Amino acid sequence: MRLRIIQLINNYYTDETKPVDPNTPLGEFCAFGYFDALSISEPHSPFGENDKDSIWKHSARETVKNIDGKCSRRNMLALILDDEKDTDFWRYVSEHECESPFLFLSMVRIIHSEHTRTCNLSEEIDKVNSRKDMIAYFSYDYSDMVILHLHKAYQSGVKTVLEMQTNLGASFYTILAINEKLLQLKLDAFKEKVDWKFYVNVKNAAEIHSFINSIKNELGGDVSTSDLLGEWDLVIEKKSVEFSTIFKLYKMGELLTHSNPKFMEAFYNARTEFQSTS
Repeated sequence: MRLRIIQLINNYYTDETKPVDPNTPLGEFCAFGYFDALSISEPHSPFGENDKDSIWKHSARETVKNIDGKCSRRNMLALILDDEKDTDFWRYVSEHECESPFLFLSMVRIIHSEHTRTCNLSEEIDKVNSRKDMIAYFSYDYSDMVILHLHKAYQSGVKTVLEMQTNLGASFYTILAINEKLLQLKLDAFKEKVDWKFYVNVKNAAEIHSFINSIKNELGGDVSTSDLLGEWDLVIEKKSVEFSTIFKLYKMGELLTHSNPKFMEAFYNARTEFQSTS
């Protein structure tokens, strides 16, 4: 049996517009959507030296160790019985992430109803684990399972999620992540085009115009904005933009990160959404 601790990381809101260390990533992976970063680790002796320790105790130790006043961390415990599968998958990720940079993390909650094919659940999990680019873990807290899968293209990952949803008869919450080190490179794998939306909560309305102009300088003049009511105040969007163009703005300290002074002057929270181009 092997344990992985998956940390879902979010920036804390702060009034500081000059972060102490703006270029240090929050985690190994940059995440898009509700969470800002992911960190996936294998703890040493998670079950104790004699397999008598509690994984809950280890998770608590990890939580306390990472308290830094800069971000919140939500731990997910991910367990797999097949140690070799775990080793092979993460080796595959390390060896192929340049040509297959899109890592999808799907948190799966089985829907217990007359339509759920419970008898086929183990069979479907075996299908997932038979692929080199996918792995399924069991989990205890926020979901029944956690499935990670690596893809060359964003649309391929979306298609896989929709197929698994149907096959498992389950509810999925999926996060897209990119290894932080890949954001420093210019990769052909990022030439795919998507529609980009950036939802923000406004801190200082007087700074919005300057921020939008900075976005237009990076992405072109066809960037549009719309005021919103409810959870978000404003959405900034651009149709048909290459990932290579938009991802460069998600490097630590760049325009679309909490560690960027212009962002912090104008906003205090944001969420990214990608949609396949029509």
